[in-house]
Amino acid sequence: MKNHSFAILLFTSFHVPTMAVERETIRIISPAAPPIIYFDEKTKTAAGYLFEHWKNHVEPKIGLKTTWLPPIPGDRILEQMNDKKIDLGISAKNTARFPESLVEYSPTPIYQASQLIIGRTIWPKGQEKTVLVSADTLLPRELLNETQYKIVKIYGLDQSKRIVELLEQKRAWGFYGPIHWTGTMELLKRQKLVDFSPYHLSGHPKRDFYIFASKKMDPKLRQKIFQSLNPLEIQQSIDRLLNEACHKVDHKNCSDFLDKLK
Repeated sequence: MKNHSFAILLFTSFHVPTMAVERETIRIISPAAPPIIYFDEKTKTAAGYLFEHWKNHVEPKIGLKTTWLPPIPGDRILEQMNDKKIDLGISAKNTARFPESLVEYSPTPIYQASQLIIGRTIWPKGQEKTVLVSADTLLPRELLNETQYKIVKIYGLDQSKRIVELLEQKRAWGFYGPIHWTGTMELLKRQKLVDFSPYHLSGHPKRDFYIFASKKMDPKLRQKIFQSLNPLEIQQSIDRLLNEACHKVDHKNCSDFLDKLK
């Protein structure tokens, strides 16, 4: 009898199937790109137009909640992806420079950001026009060859805040980069669109931003996330929210300003 009991115990120990634990959340690093997407230190989660779209349209499609993490340097993103602490990120391919052996980018960009100069319309004659740029912004030849501008690169995760401060202190004439990258709407809200106008550089394309995923993620989940992204829907959502925010500040100048961003 004892031998039979031992056999039953062995059978139950090795043959009873266990329920697989399904994940309930994905972890995504928040880029510092207000007002499109950024990490809000007060709420300890992401905020911005892309965040709102993700929460309302992407999460229901993939059936998982999203944990948004604060921005960190690129080398640490790869390190934490390797340790399975981060699943997704958002970046332009040419800025992130992440090897595609370790990450997979969404097949198409999820949104585009206009690249332009925003500068003061009133500026002391003869005073050098210092143009601020994000440290990793690719500068067009047209701007590099323009002698009236002095280019100053801003480094660090707090670059949006620093650029706004330097412009407000009138230590710089303007900035160049993707419209969201340097916290443009924050700047325009403070200045009420009065002293600033956008200056396009001819022949410089918009910048494409992608979702990238760790290749250590389940491939089926990775593809499900990519398939849930509708770039046209995301871009329309961002444009609509950007337009609404602009009209809260100065409805008279919004149409002209937003038309120049197209």
